[in-house]
Amino acid sequence: MRVRLSYRLELWLVKMVLWWAGKGGWAKIPARAEVIGSLLYLLLGMRRKTAMDNIHRALGYPVSRCRRLARESFKSLVITALEMAQMGSLNPRWIGGRVQFDNTESFEEVYKLGKGGLLLSAHLGNWELVGALVGRKGMGYPVSVLVQEQSNPLVEGLMRRLRQGYGFSVISLGEAGRKMVQLLRRGEFVALLPDQDAGPEGRMFPFFGRYASTNIGPALVASRLGTPIIIGFCVRSPDRTYRAYISKPYILGKDRERAVVRYLELYSGFLEEYVRRYPRQYLWMHRRWKSYLPKKGLKD
Repeated sequence: MRVRLSYRLELWLVKMVLWWAGKGGWAKIPARAEVIGSLLYLLLGMRRKTAMDNIHRALGYPVSRCRRLARESFKSLVITALEMAQMGSLNPRWIGGRVQFDNTESFEEVYKLGKGGLLLSAHLGNWELVGALVGRKGMGYPVSVLVQEQSNPLVEGLMRRLRQGYGFSVISLGEAGRKMVQLLRRGEFVALLPDQDAGPEGRMFPFFGRYASTNIGPALVASRLGTPIIIGFCVRSPDRTYRAYISKPYILGKDRERAVVRYLELYSGFLEEYVRRYPRQYLWMHRRWKSYLPKKGLKD
């Protein structure tokens, strides 16, 4: 009974936040994010410390600059959350008019091959926006997104319906392997964010000069099925428009080990490049290097 009551209370709180976010309108998001992001920065001491440590180790900035950048990272996360709360109710044409794609040919090229496509992004900028615009309400492609399930099943159901309102389907981690293969074999797109720590199942690979456990699942699936991968990030501009950077399609090949190495080089390389270009919009508060294993010659 206590568990059910806590679930309902949490669901009510989430609904209230979504209602409040929706009432403000898109134009009020930055001002609200300034207040909420600053508050979270002050209250979440462990996350603040993690963000500052990560920024210092990755970019080598002095403490004062790390502090400012960490605060901006909290603000960016809140902006993304508030944008997500409104995306389902907005006209995709209105959103699409605010996003400039530097390359849309990759999607058509991959779709014509009929082997599906893996869209790899990261917790940078608004990672939900590209999926929404490529999906059925935007360009019209069938897109499913792999997400981490919420511990509260009521909140999980709400978030699933919210994402479906963007025009794409949702795949839970528990069904990821089987479902991904089915969708890719049908020639559909699957989007995922493999930029967080993958634990003991990941492959150690340098990220900003330090080894990080990286998810190699996309490489294994792409190699097995011959599925192309596309890497893309959607970042904010100062005028509140967006720029979606989309790579050309890459086919990793059938050799499993070579496919894994090629994938790690491509994904980590692209991600590091764009995080350096837009450090304020990256999710620095995640413990990306928590599975780090010291190697000879690598300094922490």
